[in-house]
Amino acid sequence: MLKTLLIVVLVLMGLRLLAKLLAPYIMRSLAKKVERRFGQGFGAFTQQGKANQQPPEKEGSVHVQSKSTDSDKPSSKVGDYIDYEEID
Repeated sequence: MLKTLLIVVLVLMGLRLLAKLLAPYIMRSLAKKVERRFGQGFGAFTQQGKANQQPPEKEGSVHVQSKSTDSDKPSSKVGDYIDYEEID
């Protein structure tokens, strides 16, 4: 009985040690696999995006694209004015 219990405990400790040693390799391979699947799923978007990209500018240069100022101005007709009366 004691011998069986000792064997079970040693086997479990060995499996735990083996899992600690192999876990980084297993996680790395799973991460690469997921990355490849993600890349395949969005491959069409990345190639389309590469075609639309502007040429790279010189490092350190700053380019600001501003929105049109027409959309920032409020329209002259905002709405009807409603005068509310307080009821006692």
